[in-house]
Amino acid sequence: MPATNANRLPLLTIRGVRTFAVEVPMKFPLGTSSSTVHSAPLLLIDLETEEGITGRTYLFCYRSSVPRAIDVVLRDAVSVVKGEPVAPLDIGAKLARRFALVGVASVVRMALCGLDAALWDALAVAAGLPLATLLGAKPKPIPAYNSSGLGLMSPEAAADEAEKPHG
Repeated sequence: MPATNANRLPLLTIRGVRTFAVEVPMKFPLGTSSSTVHSAPLLLIDLETEEGITGRTYLFCYRSSVPRAIDVVLRDAVSVVKGEPVAPLDIGAKLARRFALVGVASVVRMALCGLDAALWDALAVAAGLPLATLLGAKPKPIPAYNSSGLGLMSPEAAADEAEKPHG
């Protein structure tokens, strides 16, 4: 990742977080090694700043119970850094130390990753720049990937799906 110029980062202060758990039906179920996912349980995250900028992101949670668990950990993490400057690297290091005893894995890792993404989004919104530009890169198109439930399809169905126009 290109180094950021700390002098270019907008000055923002963490106020709080709002979350919304939603479940979105999937047109094509996702086949995994452990189960089939028919709908996408998401946790929508809005990180609010004192300056009125909101950093937004979402997490794909795999199971409908997980957004609630992530929300509890996320709110705990935000309570630790409320009132501090939006500084993703410093906040990430502080929270990794704070959560070390319970382990920074699974639900804790997902909560901290969601917070990190929302912090970076807030900085990019405040700067009026795409995040890639804020980080020193140049935005460019990349090919999209969509498995369309290929893990559950027969080879014939996968071939038919590959030939369908999508848009």
